[in-house]
Amino acid sequence: MNKAKALTAYLAEREPAPFDWRTANCLHFAGGFVALVEPADPLAGVEMPATLAAARRRQARGGGLQAIVTAQLAREPIVSPLFAQVGDVVLLPLDETDNQALAVGICCGEQAVCTTEDGSLTYHPMGNAIAAWRIGA
Repeated sequence: MNKAKALTAYLAEREPAPFDWRTANCLHFAGGFVALVEPADPLAGVEMPATLAAARRRQARGGGLQAIVTAQLAREPIVSPLFAQVGDVVLLPLDETDNQALAVGICCGEQAVCTTEDGSLTYHPMGNAIAAWRIGA
């Protein structure tokens, strides 16, 4: 399957939903795309936290969000996020002053797309990405 076409369709058909830790967070957004292009659902068996505090506790227990994503995708990050291709999963900082404020998104080329609190999409320069995982290879 062509990842670029799949991503374009995924973004066009996506129903925006307000951010919810249990049902509509950045992992759901990226995981939904991964499930389209790979045979396994990367979120299967993942219990989602109910609050920001619970999410941060879960991240701390799991070695950080990068380690959690690595485990769920069952693959190591690529050597540099700058080598990410369209459709790859990326990890982005959301706040320069809070190193725990991270989001999981999808590479769109020179930018990565993530969800916002109101469910809309936001784009960030790929140069800001701190990790990336190859999807659909």
